[in-house]
Order: sequence, then structure tokens, then C-alpha cells
Amino acid sequence: MVTVASGLNHLKIIKTLGYTDTFHLLFADYDKFALYVMEQMYARWNGRDYVGFINSIDTKYFDGRFVAQNFGDFNDEFLDFFGGEEAWVKWWLEYKNSIVHNFERMNFLTCKLHDNHVQLLNEFFSRADNDTSKVLWLSNVFSYKQTSLYNSLIDRARTQDYFMNELNQDVNVFANYAVPWGEVGFTPKEYKQQEPLARKVLIDMNFRLDRV
Repeated sequence: MVTVASGLNHLKIIKTLGYTDTFHLLFADYDKFALYVMEQMYARWNGRDYVGFINSIDTKYFDGRFVAQNFGDFNDEFLDFFGGEEAWVKWWLEYKNSIVHNFERMNFLTCKLHDNHVQLLNEFFSRADNDTSKVLWLSNVFSYKQTSLYNSLIDRARTQDYFMNELNQDVNVFANYAVPWGEVGFTPKEYKQQEPLARKVLIDMNFRLDRV
């Protein structure tokens, strides 16, 4: 499995799908701080007092800049998903001590400029047996509202199209489409090209604005 280094949702997927002692997890993210947090979490966190643990590794300042705090993932709903706090702690300690995990700095939004990014992922997934589940958790990378300040809808749609066209066909992807911002799971074969949809959205928006 490959996942962005964001929150705890990847653990729900792993819990649902199950894992073996040969499970290999790769964190791929552009954010050095997010990768640092995940590395510390897998190395040191005992599964309790999430806020206290995150504060202990300094969420306020990292690499000379301010970092926002967000502790929303670790809540009653999350614990209930695992059967309560004690069941969660037991699962977490067994899980994190029995799998292989690595970290790679990678920006999915600039993958067209760095061909080795998709190649690296394909090589990672190709190490697995043919009958092994291959999962990629991208969350809302291509539809994240803040990225619209730097990456236009067309640019994000084109990049997602390129990424999915280059990705190995047997990878199961969990991600949001660039448009219409719906969270779905799909494989490259089932993927809907986003650039035509993005163009339609922008044309419709301009039409409505012209009528105001």
C-alpha cells in the first residue's frame, strides 16, 4: 500500500482489508513535516493520548515555519471503528510492529514534471505477487481546496489524468476525482478522464456568470 502522510484514515483501510506479515507500506508525500509526524508516530506512539503525543513532537514550529494543528481524526468515531480504545491500542501495537514501512518525499501534483515519481510507485507495486492486493490512498490530493490557489482546476485534472494513465493497471486507488469532487474508489481501467469534465465545469460557470 502507498498512502499520503495525512491523518489516520489509511489505518481504517488497512483494518478493513486486513494485512499479513509481508505487508509493505510506503508513505509518499510532498510535505516534510507530514512525513516526519508519520515516522515519529510509527516509531514512538503507543496509541493513546493522540493530542499529547502530537504536541510532544512539536506541531507548532518545524523547519522555521508555523504548522497548523489538526487532531480531528482521533475521536470517538475512530475508536468505535476499531471496537473501542483498548481494542484499538491492541490492534495498533500489533500492526505497527509487524509490518515494513518506508517514507518517500513525492509531490503528486507535479508528477508530470518528475516522471520518476510514477515510475517509483509502479516499481514499488511490481514487487508484490500478482495475487496481492495493491492499494493507493491519495485522499483529496487532486481536489484539495487550498491547492486551487496554486494549481488551476484544468491543471489538476490534467495531472490526475496523466498520473492515472501512467499508473499500473492493477492498483486499486482510493481518491477524490479532481471533478466533481466526489470520493470514490477505482482502478485505472475504471477511471474517468477529468480534463473534459473540468472544461465543462468552467464553461458552465462562465455561462452563469455572464447571465448575472
